[in-house]
Amino acid sequence: MKFYTWAEIKAKVQRDLDIESEVFVNDAELLGYCNDAIDEAEAEIMGVYSDYFLARETITLVSGTETYSLPSDIFAHKVRRVMYNNGSSVYEIRRMRD
Repeated sequence: MKFYTWAEIKAKVQRDLDIESEVFVNDAELLGYCNDAIDEAEAEIMGVYSDYFLARETITLVSGTETYSLPSDIFAHKVRRVMYNNGSSVYEIRRMRD
């Protein structure tokens, strides 16, 4: 996966729209348009393609441990389910409120 810099994105947009020498869109405005487009694409992925980031991860339980860190590659707050499996019993751990 390639990570584009702002300079690369800006150059491509200006080249594609043939506005390299134009002054009616300043850099700050162009950056705002780019950020809006990124936000829109993210919303589309999270809405329509919500399974795009779906993954499974195992957390080994240790007796006496009260708090566990979430996996490092977890995406925001998109935990769907936490399951307990000790080999003979499998059940969902429900969220406790208050």
